[in-house]
Amino acid sequence: SRERAHRSFFKGLAGYGKKYTLKAVSTEPQLSSAAIDPFVSDLGLTIFTLDPLGGIDGRMSYSSMMLYNACVLAQALDNERSDYCY
Repeated sequence: SRERAHRSFFKGLAGYGKKYTLKAVSTEPQLSSAAIDPFVSDLGLTIFTLDPLGGIDGRMSYSSMMLYNACVLAQALDNERSDYCY
């Protein structure tokens, strides 16, 4: 079943996350986090949201959106959230 496949996928992903000390997960605002919330909670991860579209203040151009996403990814790699990118 599809639910069993999801459980199997996240079980494997959790093993990978523990083995490689995963610290963060990235997502996009148009996607529901409901499927990954238990996984994130179980591993004590932080969710960082990337912007796939831009078009808002500070991210009107493609290059400004890419710089924003690079900043968010840098924060995720440091496992530190700040207002610098926002």
